[in-house]
Amino acid sequence: MRNLIITLLLSLVTIVVFSAIVTVMSMSILYEEPDYRLTERTRFSLHTLNRDLEKLSYISVKLNSIIYGNLTKLNYIPNIRPLPPSVFNRQLDEYSGFGVRLHPIFGVKLMHSGIDIGAPVGTPVYAAGAGYIESVRHLKSGYGNFIVIVHCDTQYSTLYAHLNDILVDEGDYIRKGQHISTVGNTGTSLAPHLHYEVRLNGLPIDPIPFMYDTFSESEYEKWVYSVNNI
Repeated sequence: MRNLIITLLLSLVTIVVFSAIVTVMSMSILYEEPDYRLTERTRFSLHTLNRDLEKLSYISVKLNSIIYGNLTKLNYIPNIRPLPPSVFNRQLDEYSGFGVRLHPIFGVKLMHSGIDIGAPVGTPVYAAGAGYIESVRHLKSGYGNFIVIVHCDTQYSTLYAHLNDILVDEGDYIRKGQHISTVGNTGTSLAPHLHYEVRLNGLPIDPIPFMYDTFSESEYEKWVYSVNNI
């Protein structure tokens, strides 16, 4: 994608430069004619200029479409952390827990379809990507209070479980970084934490690779503040 954009930009520059040269040549020819009438050469030059300007317009529209389309899609990909950076007092790899593990309550090996991030009750939970709220549930066991977000134009969805307060409703459109809930200790849970899942085509995948955003703590705070104070 980067190479395509660079190629298109170079094409734009080439056409602009060529068009400028043709324009200068055309004006030179015009003023060399005693009666300022267009010669065949001038007509051809202007025709070429017009054709190249049409190409320039087409390439510009195409380039804008590519850039806008990819930025829009990136907005939907769940690639920021669902909790404030201050919560993460360990390396991300140490939070994993995705995969088969010994269940802390049942004492048997079961598939753990997400990661658990310990945090105090009331810690804000943010949407990792833009999308629509597919499900809001309040259960006595299992996930407890949880939310599922479907991220438009991608095959991804995210799940946020064991929540305390839920601030959204099913069908709501959610912005990336929007405050959607708070950490709780509901459902089958031993201590306050967020159970977080990323799903691809409905199947759980390891969330850790999606959480290596480059935000510093202050940058993250500015991001979520701007999103939640529109």
